[in-house]
Amino acid sequence: MTAPGNAPRPRSLLLESLATGIASVAVVAVHLQLWRAESWRRPWLVFNDAIYYQTLVQGMLDHGTYLSNPSVGWPFGLDARDVPEGAENLHWLVLRLLGALGGAAFALNVFYVLTFATTAAAAHAVLRVLGVRRLTAAVGGVLYAFAPYHFLRGQNHVFLSSYALVPVGVLVALWLLGPDPIRSWRDRRLLAATAAMVALASTGAYYLVFCTVLIVVAGSVAALRDRRMRPLLGAGVLGAVGAATALLNLAPSLWFWATEGRNASVVQRGVFETEDYGLRISQLFAPRDYHRIDALARLTEDARSTVLRGEFGQQLGLVGALGLAVVLGVAVVAAAGRRSDIAPWPQLRQLAVLTVALLIVATVSGLSLVASAAGLATFRAWNRTSIVLAFVGLAAVCLLLDALAARAPSRRLLGVLPLAVLAVGLIDQTSAADVPRWHEQHTTGRSTAAFFRDLAGALGPGGTVWVMPHRVFPESGIDCYDGLIGYLYEPELRWSTGFMSGRHPEYPLVLAARPAAARYDAVAAIGFQAVLLDRWLTVPVEAGETRPEVIEAATTAELGPPVATSEDGRYVWWDLRPRAEALRARLGVDATAALAAEALASTP
Repeated sequence: MTAPGNAPRPRSLLLESLATGIASVAVVAVHLQLWRAESWRRPWLVFNDAIYYQTLVQGMLDHGTYLSNPSVGWPFGLDARDVPEGAENLHWLVLRLLGALGGAAFALNVFYVLTFATTAAAAHAVLRVLGVRRLTAAVGGVLYAFAPYHFLRGQNHVFLSSYALVPVGVLVALWLLGPDPIRSWRDRRLLAATAAMVALASTGAYYLVFCTVLIVVAGSVAALRDRRMRPLLGAGVLGAVGAATALLNLAPSLWFWATEGRNASVVQRGVFETEDYGLRISQLFAPRDYHRIDALARLTEDARSTVLRGEFGQQLGLVGALGLAVVLGVAVVAAAGRRSDIAPWPQLRQLAVLTVALLIVATVSGLSLVASAAGLATFRAWNRTSIVLAFVGLAAVCLLLDALAARAPSRRLLGVLPLAVLAVGLIDQTSAADVPRWHEQHTTGRSTAAFFRDLAGALGPGGTVWVMPHRVFPESGIDCYDGLIGYLYEPELRWSTGFMSGRHPEYPLVLAARPAAARYDAVAAIGFQAVLLDRWLTVPVEAGETRPEVIEAATTAELGPPVATSEDGRYVWWDLRPRAEALRARLGVDATAALAAEALASTP
């Protein structure tokens, strides 16, 4: 650890970290070619979970909270308390502030770019506290922000892309494990560690749990080494602070479950998923997915095809992998009872203790599987500890670079060597596959925006749209959120898709199995004014659903030609208002209301 006299001054540390963050934004702007973005107020990624998060942000801007949204899942509305998103409340606050400046898409686009700045800045600050030189720490911070994990999470898992607090969690563990552990309530590090746990518990459950594992291990090892309980007690207090903060953030969902019961249709995980999403050590050392060098890209793809594929983004990159290999080597040497005279040996040994413990827990068929079998199956994706190991590996490289530079005969190496590592690392960790397909996005975005703008103009504010094919919400397939795309462009309309499965009858699936005449009588009776078909949406084999072209033919036969088709041919819509007027004239108001009630109560 850095001796108190050698620690950087707070103001200097802040300015250095800020400069590193700005540098990372400049690099990512060049790498992603952000100048080609046609608009920051239009979604950059309209796919899978990116749609889901933008829907929640748009709902928060429209209705004051991400927990409920009457504009989607109409007429029920979306109640999102079954999906415990409260653990990211700090992220939601930032998105709320950014959204006030430019809307939901703007908020998510800016948030994603800022994750590079915050991650690089935090990693730089932690490395400096660990005693790393200024330039080397900046290199380590930028490389950590540009981990392959970051790009392969992207906006699709935008909260996982915000891992700036992971280095802080590692630092807290090292504070407990080091030669001068936190022993007193008056230690200023305890206040910083407590604040770190509160922040971790407000930015996602995964990183909180990963860091808590490290902190508990550090406290336990320090207690055994020093034969004192205070390190373990300190770890317990910090873990309790994190747990209490997480429970407070999740209070709306916890209260909802207590009063309404758990929803068996949502966020249900099996023990086997812990194996599917466990950490694979081989992947840590493999080239990144979609590597710039074709041979290395094929090597990774071939390696992934021989095992359960799990999730992308576990690779550390060349620099981080070398650092992790050094740390594991130190663990072997230390276990053999040997020591080394290299300058960072004590710190490398501490990192080795944390690394081995994390591997024992997170690796496929590790202790995480035992925890899953004991009832924690919901917490399944232990492969995401790779981003913790990425920081460990890069920290080791930075410590070794400084040790090497200190022994170098020429001071020129003090600057040249870290910059050479930065260049190699950035080339290895980034890929052309990271760059958004800007031209395709612009073409599709303009077509989609124009189509839904015209639809909103025809229906007026508050207009209601029946979306086909219906998708069960949430997590019913890779394109299960595509039916919400219209809401992202025209949030003043009301959309049929997006109500919480298991809380309301899945009536659209029942109506999809009925003849077109009966289906659209029911849809009109409920109060929908337009029928929208997404021709590109994959159709599930459930409750009578069929291919989009068959749906379109049946709808045209019943309602006549569609009113409009999007420029790219993806969307078509029909006006249902004449059908509703004819239905009320034929059945009367009471019978029409009864038909609507019967339809809404239908369930497969």
